[in-house]
Amino acid sequence: IATNNQRMETHFKKELQDRWAMLQEFKVYKENYNIKHDMPHENIAGHFCETQESFTREAVERYKNEVIHTETAKPDFIITEEQQNGHAKHLKPTII
Repeated sequence: IATNNQRMETHFKKELQDRWAMLQEFKVYKENYNIKHDMPHENIAGHFCETQESFTREAVERYKNEVIHTETAKPDFIITEEQQNGHAKHLKPTII
């Protein structure tokens, strides 16, 4: 379990670094585009992507939050009986 937790933490940190690097590339691209097209500089003060520390805090907060499941009136997919894997009582039947 400890090894698995360490692997998950390492994976999370690597993904976080990769996303931060991608965001920085996008910021430079967007800033250059805005300059080229005489668009005003975008103010990101107070936004979670302003600094790496705030980006990391936001990522950790989102990672630790529970996923909220909401039911839709009509599902976008149909689960056949073969795909239910014995979990029929947990799945609501879909009427076509």
